[in-house]
Amino acid sequence: MISKFQMAASCLSAVTEVIRQMGGTVYGRVRIQKTAYFLQRMGMAELEGIDFFYHHYGPFSWTVAESLLDGERCGALREEAKPLVDDRQAYAYKLGEDVDEKVDEVSPASRELVARLVGQVRDEHWRTLELASTIDFLEQREGLDRERAVSRALGLKPACRDHKDDALRLLDMLKLPAS
Repeated sequence: MISKFQMAASCLSAVTEVIRQMGGTVYGRVRIQKTAYFLQRMGMAELEGIDFFYHHYGPFSWTVAESLLDGERCGALREEAKPLVDDRQAYAYKLGEDVDEKVDEVSPASRELVARLVGQVRDEHWRTLELASTIDFLEQREGLDRERAVSRALGLKPACRDHKDDALRLLDMLKLPAS
């Protein structure tokens, strides 16, 4: 059985690889969470065993959230927060100096998986990622068919309505396995 520490370290490796392949900066915690969710669904070994549950912005993992904090604490990541008008914060994550000395590399197979996914999600709006991951989550966890999952997701996330077509296109491109 893998320890909580090993799981967190492995998750940080995955998150670091995502940031690296997105050009060294990722804007938004939602983008990181959804990218990690999709990578786990695609079989990324470093994210095996990470638990995702439904949260306001769709599938969420405390392990992923904590790996961002751990990465910042050890200097592998830098978090930048900018205030928004409604008391929220916009976050950006960048690779820290000496990140390669502080975080283990992912496997070559995982590196290829990240490259494939990043190529498909890099330019997607975060609301598209939120809706697509929620639809998939409802299909997998609640056994809903696509039509019912879309309807339910849009009921939960009316702010994502304008991103429905993009979310469905993304899910078709990803070809996620049934679980």
